[in-house]
Amino acid sequence: MVYSTLHTINAGQTINRILGFFGKDEEQLVRERLADTLRYVVSQRLIPKVGGGRLMINEIMGSNLRTRETLLLGEGENRSYAEIIEASAPYGWRTFDQALIEAYQKEYITEESAMIFSTSKSKVRHGLDHVKKTTGRTSEGGEIEIKLKLSA
Repeated sequence: MVYSTLHTINAGQTINRILGFFGKDEEQLVRERLADTLRYVVSQRLIPKVGGGRLMINEIMGSNLRTRETLLLGEGENRSYAEIIEASAPYGWRTFDQALIEAYQKEYITEESAMIFSTSKSKVRHGLDHVKKTTGRTSEGGEIEIKLKLSA
């Protein structure tokens, strides 16, 4: 088993960085070897926590038929690592953006931090808005106060 570290922001960029280490004449061979051997790509970032400190947010991408196909052929219109990871959430895979929304929902991080560190701003904005709608949180993280005027 081999573990390695690279300074990248997500699983897709990790694959592209590995491919970038080799020349164009070796790219297809490297793609084939990665498709045959790669089991997981786990990316992590430390995000400021509410109340101080840092929270590890991670992205997890495993190997399945779609991942191997994308490794062999490259990302395209119907093949992106982010979409593959999102579709495989039931198996424990998750994108950074999914992890950020979950951390916000659990009130570990602020809305601002989620947006700053997001990969897809529009997807995270939509996810945060959904959390706020279902939990009654405001942008400041407080509860929405509803006052009813009762007539006598």
